[in-house]
Amino acid sequence: MSNVSGDWGPESRPYPPPPYYPPPPGYQKPPYDVEHGFRWAWASFRGHPWPLIGALLFWFVALVLLYSVPFVLVFALGGSDAVIVTLLVLSMLTLLVAIAAAISAYINGVLKIADGQPVTFATLVRPRRLAAMLGLLLVIALGAMVGFVLFVLPGVVIAFLTIFAPFVLLDRNVSIVEAIKVSAELVKDNIGPILLMWLAGSVIVFVGQLACFVGLFVAIPVATLFHVYTYRYLSDGWLAAPGRVSSGLR
Repeated sequence: MSNVSGDWGPESRPYPPPPYYPPPPGYQKPPYDVEHGFRWAWASFRGHPWPLIGALLFWFVALVLLYSVPFVLVFALGGSDAVIVTLLVLSMLTLLVAIAAAISAYINGVLKIADGQPVTFATLVRPRRLAAMLGLLLVIALGAMVGFVLFVLPGVVIAFLTIFAPFVLLDRNVSIVEAIKVSAELVKDNIGPILLMWLAGSVIVFVGQLACFVGLFVAIPVATLFHVYTYRYLSDGWLAAPGRVSSGLR
């Protein structure tokens, strides 16, 4: 039974959700509503604008530096081919870890917003389950690459089925395999709503790009919050009303 009531769909309370009870006979979950999800995402963003924007800017600058500095050093200092290759390989590995750190920290912070917990800049730059997130991203990337090499379509299917895997990994504290399995089952059972989520998220990011890319620092947090709304709604998860702070601890 979904935790659904009030203006924002899933029920909001200043304390953790009650135990799950089976729905009464004849109960039907309200249909997924894109407009409803966007309003929740936008209101949640307005409740935490500076932490969300500041953390995104922090990770953007960090990733740009990690990507560019090694190349600058190679061209400035020179060295043997072996040294150059070693430096570039190490820099790429460091960049991969940093990407996993950025994704894990940001998603964890957004999940806390959905829980109604206090979220600060520090929350959104503090990675959680970094090793597991790195492993998950590598598994998804390798699977998608193999799929694209074979017939393209399998790669798209893999990417689509694992769209919620990073959220499941952090939200439910499960293994990499279980996160992929739960995501795939959720997607297969809700293909229509997830396609709507993907289209709406793409529109949000596109609109952000129109504002000389500066708008992306608003569009990306809103799209991520919208993603979380869809994940929690379709999985009967907890969604706090924007601005409501829960006393529970994740």
